[in-house]
Amino acid sequence: HPVTSIEKISFGNHKAQDWELVIRRNDPLEYVPFWFALGQQVPSSQVLEDGNFQLLGECKKKLEAKDKEGFLDNLQQFFLVGFQDVLVPRLYDEDFLGIGESSKTSQMIPLALLTEGYNLIRRMFLDQQDNGVYILPCLPTSFHAGRCLHIRINHPDGKLTALVDIEWSKKLIKKVKINSLGSQKIQFYFQKPIKSFRLRHPLHQRGCEYDCGEPITLDTGVYLLDNFKK
Repeated sequence: HPVTSIEKISFGNHKAQDWELVIRRNDPLEYVPFWFALGQQVPSSQVLEDGNFQLLGECKKKLEAKDKEGFLDNLQQFFLVGFQDVLVPRLYDEDFLGIGESSKTSQMIPLALLTEGYNLIRRMFLDQQDNGVYILPCLPTSFHAGRCLHIRINHPDGKLTALVDIEWSKKLIKKVKINSLGSQKIQFYFQKPIKSFRLRHPLHQRGCEYDCGEPITLDTGVYLLDNFKK
């Protein structure tokens, strides 16, 4: 059932996953999908305030300031010191790279670094706030094309109301597929160049054009937003 599916992201990267080379290249397009998937599946654990949690805090500040390139730089720095082996999180910079705290050692495995990182990565692509749903609000230049699948949209009370698939290319949104689980009204916000889009439901119909900024009313069913225009 799609409701139980984990959220997925893909950037069309098919390089062999030799992890030593992945670390050496430090290309987020290679490791972010794995971090994103793993961060949803580890047990919940305590979020701390020291060590590499401070580096993730810096990432969060850049994300909330919509500094997309600064956010990615910080994420790459965190990747170097926040993990050992294959995405095993660690609290301190034990390789003494001079990026994070390195004067201490810790036997604990801070799993919350995986889940907090997943939450930040997710907000690059979909950020839900009280006044609406922001699509690709903080997309770094290098993430020029990709897809997100089964991204959850929740009611303020926490109830799941919709699952969303997102597809983009040339750094701009191309398609948004919405599996609405009930009657609701959603205000979507797209990237600044986008002025209008087409809404289709049922999918075989021609659909109607909407201006960006107009809330859309949904019933239970599948809707497609496409034909985005500048």
